[in-house]
Amino acid sequence: LIRMDVNIYVQIGMLMLVGLASKNAILIVEFAKANYEKGGMDLIEAAVDGARLRFRPILMTSFAFIMGVVPLATAVGASATCRRALGTAVLTGMSTATLVGVILIPCLYVYVQFLLNKLGGDPRKKNQAAQASAGEAPPAPKASAVPEPPAPGSAEPAPTGSPEPRSEPEPEASPKPEPKPEAISKPEPKES
Repeated sequence: LIRMDVNIYVQIGMLMLVGLASKNAILIVEFAKANYEKGGMDLIEAAVDGARLRFRPILMTSFAFIMGVVPLATAVGASATCRRALGTAVLTGMSTATLVGVILIPCLYVYVQFLLNKLGGDPRKKNQAAQASAGEAPPAPKASAVPEPPAPGSAEPAPTGSPEPRSEPEPEASPKPEPKPEAISKPEPKES
């Protein structure tokens, strides 16, 4: 598009892009896999949650990197051709990798994990079977953030997703008996 040749600087920039884009993908998949296998979430829900949790840090590092290479892409003067080649390749590559990666990586994770579940079985069932044979209780599913309505006839409201700080009930003060008025004694006269 911009009629630049693929020289050694562009190739070094592409190598750097592969590392940064794969780092972002690994982090998204790591969070999604933890939510799916240990958190008890549905596969698609875990992928979306993993992408949502890593979205802000990915954008922050990507935009900081992109803004850092803008001077390379707009270089003028001596050896500007080399700097422009590296800066342009890295700037456009990182922009594309960030935008496409945040959307494509969770979709690929769902697809690959679905295939693995079909071929090798669900890893959550394997974990539950291993825990059952070891005598451990399976992990409870993740609590929903939506509060449940109270059961009919119960006086207490159902617990909500965010716990309120609990305070110890103050002990009731027992009534203290009033002090009895003592007889005021007059000092006895001194004998001289």
